[in-house]
Amino acid sequence: MFTYWLMLAFTAIPAFGGRGVAGRYSRPVAIMFAVVVTLVIGLRYRVGGDWSAYADMYRQISVLNLPEALTFTDPAFGLLNWSAGQLEAGIWLVNLVCATIFTAGLFRFAFSLPNPWLAIVAAVPYLIVVVAMGYTRQSVALGCMMFGLVAIARGSFARFIAWILVGSIFHKTAVLVIPLVVFSYARNRTLTFLLAGILLPVLYYALIAGKIGSLLQTYVDNTYDSKGAAIRVAMNIVPASIYLLNNRRFNLSSSENALWRNISVIALALFPVVLVVSSTTLVDRFALYVMPLQVFIAGWLPSVFNRNKNNNETIVLMVVAYSSLVLFIWLNYAVHSQYWIPYRFLPLEDIIV
Repeated sequence: MFTYWLMLAFTAIPAFGGRGVAGRYSRPVAIMFAVVVTLVIGLRYRVGGDWSAYADMYRQISVLNLPEALTFTDPAFGLLNWSAGQLEAGIWLVNLVCATIFTAGLFRFAFSLPNPWLAIVAAVPYLIVVVAMGYTRQSVALGCMMFGLVAIARGSFARFIAWILVGSIFHKTAVLVIPLVVFSYARNRTLTFLLAGILLPVLYYALIAGKIGSLLQTYVDNTYDSKGAAIRVAMNIVPASIYLLNNRRFNLSSSENALWRNISVIALALFPVVLVVSSTTLVDRFALYVMPLQVFIAGWLPSVFNRNKNNNETIVLMVVAYSSLVLFIWLNYAVHSQYWIPYRFLPLEDIIV
């Protein structure tokens, strides 16, 4: 547990400095911490609920030829496992590459916000600890999505699409994010819709159509249930409500405003859905693509309610306290937290931290 709390504590301290800290000295500190986070995620040993499943996948793919590896799972993830197998590097290389993409995307996104360290504070309890250390493939897709969100903020729809394409070859569900931006992008709307009309069918047939049967069997026919899915979906309600009620306070372009408004509406809509569907895993996995909303709101919150310095510090303290509470409850009461405790680091696998 100590490792998880140390990550949260390290990010909380500079969060009280806001953008001033970011401007003065946090670039080298951020790079150092990003490297540490990457190593903690990538060199974990038997940590995460899907550790055994990914270890089995690596063993199976490592003995296949390349064409078989590319079709065994999502193509980029299959290629990565196959390459690690050819090098006899082990699953640690797969985890390290995936951790690098996720962490780079998270930090790039966070440092595009007014208070980047507070954004990372909000990411620690779930996005870093649970998603990046548990859902390896989807964490890469999320990292790519966050790179794409930065591209959208800079007005580049094409770069966003490129990042989502990269994410989709690690986890095909990343294509679900494209409609959010298509219906939000304000510039050259006719061309945008035309591009989406061509791109979405191509992506569907290339990435999803051939596996629609297995997806339905996994998530619908088997009625898989994600323990705590309703709670995780509910975590998006507060940031979604904050944005919808205060969106005029955010200094965003019309396209960005529409994007985060759409994401907020979906975040609210998912909660009643997760309460009634039989397969909560399907909703839970889709809801992961809404979770950058928590990072976004945390990074903006002190600026949005910027009345005075003391008020900012109070807001930062509230976000840190909330993130600490989420981490405490998850580590101590989540059904599957046993797979994260204790944390073991591969080079020191006999040492519990």
